[in-house]
Amino acid sequence: MNPSRALIIGTRGSPLAIAQTKIVATQLRRKNKNLNIVIRKIRTEGDSKQRDSSTTGKDLFTKNIDRALRRGEIDIAVHSLKDVPVESEHDRTIEIAAYPKREDPLDVLVSKNDYSLEDLPHNARVGTGSERRAIQLKAFRDDLRILELHGNIGTRINRLGGSELDAIVLARAGLMRTGKTTLGVTIPSRVMLPAAGQGCLAVAIRRDDAPTRKIVESIDHAETRVAVTAERAFSHAVSGCCNTPTAAYARIRGKIIVLEGITEKSSNGSRTISRGKLAGPIKDPVKLGRKLAAKLKSPVSDSQRTAVDPSEVFSGRTFLITRNKEGNAIEKRALESYGANVIEFPTIKMLPSPSRKLDQILSKLEQFDWIVFTSSTGVRIFFDRLVIVNVRLLSLLRQSLNRPKFACVGPSTKRMLERIGLSCSALPDEYLTAELGRVLARKDIMGKSVLLARAEVANKSIARIIRRSGAILTEIPVYRTVSQKGRLPDLNGITDMTLTSPSTVDGLLQSMSAREISTKDILIHCIGPVTASHARSRGLKINTIAKVHTIDGLISAILNKQIISLVSQRAKP
Repeated sequence: MNPSRALIIGTRGSPLAIAQTKIVATQLRRKNKNLNIVIRKIRTEGDSKQRDSSTTGKDLFTKNIDRALRRGEIDIAVHSLKDVPVESEHDRTIEIAAYPKREDPLDVLVSKNDYSLEDLPHNARVGTGSERRAIQLKAFRDDLRILELHGNIGTRINRLGGSELDAIVLARAGLMRTGKTTLGVTIPSRVMLPAAGQGCLAVAIRRDDAPTRKIVESIDHAETRVAVTAERAFSHAVSGCCNTPTAAYARIRGKIIVLEGITEKSSNGSRTISRGKLAGPIKDPVKLGRKLAAKLKSPVSDSQRTAVDPSEVFSGRTFLITRNKEGNAIEKRALESYGANVIEFPTIKMLPSPSRKLDQILSKLEQFDWIVFTSSTGVRIFFDRLVIVNVRLLSLLRQSLNRPKFACVGPSTKRMLERIGLSCSALPDEYLTAELGRVLARKDIMGKSVLLARAEVANKSIARIIRRSGAILTEIPVYRTVSQKGRLPDLNGITDMTLTSPSTVDGLLQSMSAREISTKDILIHCIGPVTASHARSRGLKINTIAKVHTIDGLISAILNKQIISLVSQRAKP
């Protein structure tokens, strides 16, 4: 490309589209010095007509811009990825050369009184033009009245000022990019999954324009590309379009993708949501998306699942459980309640870390705005030590209404905190440390003092996220996990094995080899994708990965998978 010639970027003329294009232009200039850029507004079909339920077409907001790109009238097209049809990826003349780093993909509820979705009044009127949002809203609260709402962000917010609506649903990314960063209450992903590609921009070029490709590829974000590729593969496989509600949300966890999706199912005139979650390697996001779509289109119905007694699943099965002694006791009771036989084989134990540094921290807890716990063990050891160092301070913490606040990675950690007489102010929807970090980042912790009480060897993602949010972070190792080599159990007769952390995997394989386990046809069940990824790296074949990363979630996942297998076997002629 001639360096003296301006690079022309084509975009829609809406305030959001212009803001997004300016973001792309800024990133391009940052990566390519002395770059001359001109932004050209192009009117699209979606801008020219009022969209309603009868309006069709997957490329209403992209077709005219892409036509200008093909003709050479512009060099680059910037789109919201969710407006770009999946089929366009096979276009012979243009391609998406970059997916810049994604903004928050979740939806938010904007209301007159800053309500959360749970707090909206009975029969509240909620405006949205999205079937995806409408069907998920009704699934969560059937009393809500859904009203059609279209237009740009400003138009929709202005409609809320009238008397016909109590709340509207918007994408968080659009609000962030137009400077409305504090507006609305985030709707958690467990309630509403976003559209495939929501929060992501697509930067398109002509396939034969090598100089522009080199410039644009400099702002491509690898993790974003993998995530949205999985989401769009899922959406395409379940025939997602403007009139068929689908949603997908992929998150990268090390070397794996965790993909969650929904699609609509209609039966006897009623509309329901089919929802599922799968994990797979980042090297093949398309395969994962298609696999999840196939799973949700499975002929096994919810009514068929409930027709199977859970005791049928676990009857005659023998589980080897591998947590520490205290954790095994909880898991043992849960499995035995379903009729399973259980053999305890503790592979790890938790020991307190040296106390000198912890004691120094405990003497000045009042200086922290937040105290963050990543396990129930951390809570127990932390406060056991506090009772020794300064029992009066624990009493003061119970009485304090302001600081510090406490954040917990999951429900068992929260319950442990509540047993001590304290309350949890931050809990993620997905029980992973990185998710807890993101929840805290949305709590406006810039400049706040945060104490992270963790294991000696721990995932570093939460610390990175907290620091990037501008908080003053202090990390304190509270305990260490050590392998515990016990008497090797007889693997004959064991049908199932549960693994609840990478440490349990390592502890187990100190006593037996992956080859020994594989020769016995033992089904291995993991509490979450991180544990499963580590187990696979050590040569184990995984049967089940829990969607909810708790013992109850793990047992539910095992039940669900085995029930589906039973129902499918019975359905065979």
